[in-house]
Amino acid sequence: MGRLARIGVSELFAFHGQDARALALPEKDARVKQGDIVAQVLIGGKEVDVASPIAGRVIAVNTLLETEADLVGADAYDTGWLAILRPIEVDMDALFTAEEYCAYVTTGSKKGATLQSTNK
Repeated sequence: MGRLARIGVSELFAFHGQDARALALPEKDARVKQGDIVAQVLIGGKEVDVASPIAGRVIAVNTLLETEADLVGADAYDTGWLAILRPIEVDMDALFTAEEYCAYVTTGSKKGATLQSTNK
């Protein structure tokens, strides 16, 4: 069956006191490119687009969110996921693990590589 990718928002939003709710979900069987908007959520009162970190085909959509939209922030890693993708030609090892993501968000680095600011 191969490796699959679960798309969602981070529990870090809940950790920082931000409410998160699903507004729009992708269509099942849709093909997406890396960077395509696959969902929209409301976080702390602001609408936020969720971009796909990989190219792939949407093989499942969390329809539970249609009636329980607040699970996105309350249970992000279990019942609050948005969609599941079957990756297309993706180096899964180049993506963040959960630990790397937390390090990236809190320190701006992944495996010791620091972020470079593009602001001028």
